[in-house]
Amino acid sequence: MIKNIRTTERNTLMLHELEYPFDSEYILKKSKSLKRRLLEENTQRIPKKIAVLGGSTTHDIIRILELFLLNQGIEPTFYESEYGMYWEDAMFGNEELNAFGPDLVYIHTSFRNLRSLPEVKDSREQVEDKLRSEFEHFQVMWEKLADTWHCPIIQDNFELPYYRLMGNQDGADFHGRTWYVNRMNQMFADYAAEHQNFLINDICYQSAAYGLDEWSAPFFWHMYKYSLCLKAIPWMAHNVANIMKSLYGKNKKSLVLDLDNTLWGGIVGDDGPENLEIGQETNLGQVYAEFQSYVKSLKDYGVMLNVASKNEEENALAGLNHPAGVLKPEDFLIIAANWEPKSRNILEIAHQLNILPDSLVFADDNPAEQLGYDSIEDMRTQEHEIISSDDNDNTVAEGYWYPDGDRSSSLYFMVQRDTIYWYEFDPEQGDVQVGAPDGIVLKLGNKRRLQSGQTFQYTTSRGLDMSYSKICFEGDTTEYFWRER
Repeated sequence: MIKNIRTTERNTLMLHELEYPFDSEYILKKSKSLKRRLLEENTQRIPKKIAVLGGSTTHDIIRILELFLLNQGIEPTFYESEYGMYWEDAMFGNEELNAFGPDLVYIHTSFRNLRSLPEVKDSREQVEDKLRSEFEHFQVMWEKLADTWHCPIIQDNFELPYYRLMGNQDGADFHGRTWYVNRMNQMFADYAAEHQNFLINDICYQSAAYGLDEWSAPFFWHMYKYSLCLKAIPWMAHNVANIMKSLYGKNKKSLVLDLDNTLWGGIVGDDGPENLEIGQETNLGQVYAEFQSYVKSLKDYGVMLNVASKNEEENALAGLNHPAGVLKPEDFLIIAANWEPKSRNILEIAHQLNILPDSLVFADDNPAEQLGYDSIEDMRTQEHEIISSDDNDNTVAEGYWYPDGDRSSSLYFMVQRDTIYWYEFDPEQGDVQVGAPDGIVLKLGNKRRLQSGQTFQYTTSRGLDMSYSKICFEGDTTEYFWRER
């Protein structure tokens, strides 16, 4: 499991619902409430004016793009061109766009916006002329925008055709539309390589990864003039937001990795380095070797690698020196192999690297190490988790309380009928009940989580409305509420 480390150090709120992998239908359905939650926080964001020039309908694209940008600490205001007027607005401007003065221009076009395509009667020279004319149509627009606004430009390339007139030859023969789109995309890429403030949003790849048939479903074009299906909009908006955040220094800078069952199979302290699964001997070992190769490639592109693992340092180094491993100790800047809470190690790594914690990404196989780590603040404060729920017999739920985010020290609780009982583990006596039982109960169906400072409306098993009722541990002044995740 790989997860962003999110922090309140800069008053930044990030919603897990907007992190990849996400539920597109949920985002489309809940966009208003997601936006409200983002804006309710006293969050410091970078204000940016973004002009969206579309060759198709862009309203919902802007609606979802705004969510991803807010989630990344960018507060956008948008100019939206009239339907299909992307070229005219870029070339001739208008009073509204001129007054707006964009900081960034995003041009949303697609295969539907290609003005001419190869025909079976065309010669090679005629097809090349069509390519050149089409490319120049876009090039003159880019140059006009650059001269007028002197700001970054993001341009969609083209998805592949949603059908192939020539079957498998469509990408090999110059009469094929697939061949034509591939050439256009290469010309766009060549232009981007030569112009620093010009970036490509690669919808050719995005549509292929999503599924071209669904992405380009003609229904959405003929009904709404969308160039892609509705469910694919969050996918594309997420990619556009990633380009935009990179322009304003919001990219992640460092990867923090666990070791056991993350970089290799097995536990090095228990199994010994010679028995770890890594390399070509087993199929699982190949998986870990491939993941290590991926991480090594990130390092080659400038991502700083670090380790946060509950291990003896000697064992950690022995595992990293495994002859079949791709990553070696010298690939890491900091190796924090100790028995401190990982949250503490991650904060210390950020401090030593002189970067903010939200510049880190944490990779760990154990969901318990990540569940509830919605921000660094979550790591620092009391954290609660219901790890199982069961309506059988008397037991409704059971779980743990983590003081200060430290999972090595915990209180155990059990919900039975009307009462929450608290226990503490004692090495000599085992589980010892502590404090007075709490006489409230939540009717549990799915797994729920407790978290500090959150409220949840619910009804007890007796039908009593317990909205905003609190759970307090005896002697603790902090109020804790049930919250549905």
